[in-house]
Amino acid sequence: MHRTPHPSPLDPVPDSGAPVLAAEASRRDAQLARIFIANPQPMWLYDARTLRFLDVNEAAVAAYGYTREEFLSMTIADIRSPEEAERLRDYLSARRDAPRHAWHSGVWRHRRKDGSLIDAEISGHPVPFIAPHARLVTAVAFGEITATEATGAVIRALAPRP
Repeated sequence: MHRTPHPSPLDPVPDSGAPVLAAEASRRDAQLARIFIANPQPMWLYDARTLRFLDVNEAAVAAYGYTREEFLSMTIADIRSPEEAERLRDYLSARRDAPRHAWHSGVWRHRRKDGSLIDAEISGHPVPFIAPHARLVTAVAFGEITATEATGAVIRALAPRP
């Protein structure tokens, strides 16, 4: 796994337990991080309190055009079309008291870095083992994102880093 200036919530956390258990946990964490990074569907982690992105995978970077660092300086509201700002506020307000399990929130209009809009079907679930208010989201995009772009993102994610 390559390291960036911003540590990922998916980065393995050192364990103070027995060395064998720590090594196995570290391998498992690295494998899970690789699955997230290399998933061909755009995915991200965000904080439900602040709405800030905590991490994004390579497919999200390829699909939306923002760098990982740009994503990490943004909120999930920043990728929504201006027309959907009120819908997002209403949806999040209604979910605040919802049971903490997987959800499907339907199709949303998202804005790419170049200003173009895409429709994305959003599903997610809480991942409190990463951070107390973390949510993992998968975006199945329609429109301008092609299978070639998604495959290219996976190949780049799996390629050895110098």
